[in-house]
Amino acid sequence: MDQARGVAILLVVMHHSMTWVADFGLTVPPALSAFDDIVSPFRMPLLMFLSGILVPRALSKPTRAYAMGKLRAIGWPYLLWSVIFLVVTGTFTLSLVPNILLFPPTYLWYLWFLLAYYALAWLLARAGVPPLWPALVAMLASGFAPEDYRMSRFLFLLAFFLLGWAWSRRGPVRWSAPIRRLAVGAGLAAAVAVSAMSVAGVQVRYEPAYAWGVVGLIVAVATVLPGKALGRAPMPVEYVGRNSIVFYVTHYTLIWMLDSLLIAAAGWRAAWAVWMIGVGAAMVVGTLFAMLRTRAPLVGWLFEWPASTRASALR
Repeated sequence: MDQARGVAILLVVMHHSMTWVADFGLTVPPALSAFDDIVSPFRMPLLMFLSGILVPRALSKPTRAYAMGKLRAIGWPYLLWSVIFLVVTGTFTLSLVPNILLFPPTYLWYLWFLLAYYALAWLLARAGVPPLWPALVAMLASGFAPEDYRMSRFLFLLAFFLLGWAWSRRGPVRWSAPIRRLAVGAGLAAAVAVSAMSVAGVQVRYEPAYAWGVVGLIVAVATVLPGKALGRAPMPVEYVGRNSIVFYVTHYTLIWMLDSLLIAAAGWRAAWAVWMIGVGAAMVVGTLFAMLRTRAPLVGWLFEWPASTRASALR
């Protein structure tokens, strides 16, 4: 699971480095734009699915430990890095504070969604509602919900979070080898078809009509990850996956700062170079932060609110 999460985080960093290149007025290279179109339907749904897989383990904790753990590990970095980004970019105002709490105004909407999903998962578990049916309802509803406040996106990704929870409840895949090969092949074929439509200009991202391609890729990934077919991923990818919160919250602000210097101040016009420097710097700095978070308490505070003695005893 860390392998898949690490790849997804890397794709997010690559995407945001590309969008900042465009936002600062450079022309995005066609090859880079095409690659982004290929992977864009899958990044966030895969991250949400992988987060949903963790729900049963989280729900095994007492309610207080469950709630406080999510607030410390998700809510705190969301609030802190929302303020950091808005301050660094010179866009922070007191009027944005309610938005940070209710309608996320920055790239950190993913963490806001995740916190809401874990709250909903607790409610569903308390009510004894299995996650599969709510996932289907959320997917269908996303096709009718308005784009305002990312409502349709919220429901679309909720479906994949709940699907991850449902998948984890069923236990490891124990299909026969031919069935596994069929599932992987069909899933990858569906994903390729949706990617091709995305490259062709069809709006497939967060669209329930094309969710079958995303589901196909997730089925393929979830089928092979537990087994030996995939093998062991390189340690750097696993490391990124295990420290995904660090890379996610730090990369966007860092890339903005770099592009402000390289493009706006120094006048660089080489889009490929700026993009690669942004990606490379984000991964290097993220790695340094990840290494320091367990060694330097002040750095650790940037990514998780420290647990109290009592909360630690409940974990």
